[in-house]
Amino acid sequence: DAKPHVRAAASRALLRFPQMDEETGDFDACEVVNALVTTLNTDKSKEVRKAVLSVLPMCGFTLPYVMARTRDESDEVRRVGLLLLAEKTTMETCSCLGVSGHEMSELLSKALRDRVPAVVDAGQELVTSWFDSCGGEPLTLLKALGVEGSEQTSASELALNALFASERLNAVHVAVMASNEQLGLRTDFRCGQPNLMTP
Repeated sequence: DAKPHVRAAASRALLRFPQMDEETGDFDACEVVNALVTTLNTDKSKEVRKAVLSVLPMCGFTLPYVMARTRDESDEVRRVGLLLLAEKTTMETCSCLGVSGHEMSELLSKALRDRVPAVVDAGQELVTSWFDSCGGEPLTLLKALGVEGSEQTSASELALNALFASERLNAVHVAVMASNEQLGLRTDFRCGQPNLMTP
């Protein structure tokens, strides 16, 4: 249809139709899901893309397309994509579905540096969700983001600072644990507020 609101309504109406392949446990062979993915990738209306995200089942086939929408030209679509990941994924499931620590780090870095505050807030929700999925263990989060054995990435620093700001973590405590794990992190007190930094 030529009208975006009609296409958006049609996308939402498909919510009940996706069918999982019983053998693979995925939706890659489902015509409805394939049609939704095509619409997500090609429709010029942000309202349609948001509607598709709201009904798209999360699985190995669709995850890369959802992650791609966190880089959408529309801040509203980016926000919805991040909130969907926060609601329906964990770091473990992402890893099991083939998402690397580098890819997760890059996604978080872009989200937490976004120019739109609402997108940053959604990125912080994703950090919190993934942190909780790590059992509330900051070093588990860092290792999942690929920090172990290397310098702290900007994404990891942004993620930890988001958790510090929400008072979910204590910077000094994390720095001590990181030192014990030889992750190469230290605490910087020069600005009065402890911040986790690289050496």
